[in-house]
Amino acid sequence: MMLFPGEKNSITFLTPTSDLGGNYDTPNTNVFCCAADCTEPIVSKSMIFILLLTIGSVQSAAQQKTDMGATPSGDQSEMKNHMSGEQLNQLLASGKTLILGGDDEGYKGELVLKADGTGKGQAITDNGKTLKIDGTWEIVGDEFCRVWKEISEGKRICERWVVIGENKVRVYSRLEGKTGKYKKSGLNSW
Repeated sequence: MMLFPGEKNSITFLTPTSDLGGNYDTPNTNVFCCAADCTEPIVSKSMIFILLLTIGSVQSAAQQKTDMGATPSGDQSEMKNHMSGEQLNQLLASGKTLILGGDDEGYKGELVLKADGTGKGQAITDNGKTLKIDGTWEIVGDEFCRVWKEISEGKRICERWVVIGENKVRVYSRLEGKTGKYKKSGLNSW
C-alpha cells in the first residue's frame, strides 16, 4: 500500500480547519483517515499510541506466561521466594517421604527420598494412570535435581521449590536448556 495523501485506500493524515470540527482538509499528523475523500476522522494519533502500548503489554505478558508456564504476576513473585540449597539440604539430608500432588493438581501419590540420593514411589493421575517413580536425586545450587527412569524420558530435571504453606511447596521445573526459566509442575508436602 502506498502512503501518499490523496491516493484511494492510502493512509492520509488530516486535521480539522477549526478546533470545534469542520472539514478535514489540511494535511497533518493528528488524525488517521483511510481514503482521499476523508470527511470523518477514524483514529487519532493518541488512540493509536495507546493501542500500540496495549498490544506490546499483552505480547509481553503472553511471553512471560509462556516462559514461566504460569500467570506472570503471581508466580514470578512467588518464584523469588524459592528454597535455598541449604534449606533443601536441611529438609532432605536424612531422607523424607513426600506427598505428591493433591486436590486440583491432577495427580496424587507418595515419594520416598532416601539420604543416599535415591527415590522411589508412585503417583496416580486423575484419569487413573499410574506413574512409577524410581531413580536418583541431588541438590545442585538452589535446585532439587532428579532423574526418574520412567518419567521425563529419564532426563535430568531440576526444580525450584517455593514454600507456600507449612510443610508444603509449589514445584517449578526448569525449562530444558533455559537458565532461569521455569514452569509450574507440581505440589509436594510432607
